[in-house]
Amino acid sequence: MLVGIIGGWIAVNILMTTALGVAIIRMKRLDNLIRLNLEAQNSLEELLIKLLRNGRAEDVNESKE
Repeated sequence: MLVGIIGGWIAVNILMTTALGVAIIRMKRLDNLIRLNLEAQNSLEELLIKLLRNGRAEDVNESKE
């Protein structure tokens, strides 16, 4: 009886440790995806700023001509 209880307790601990490990791995992947998304967003913002500045410079040049 005691052996069964201890065996069950060990099995539950192994399952919980495995579930925790999987959760940690998924959180790391999610963190990497968040970083990539932020980098892409920053790159897009920089590109939009450059396009807006170039567009304004062209508008100014056209109005002078």
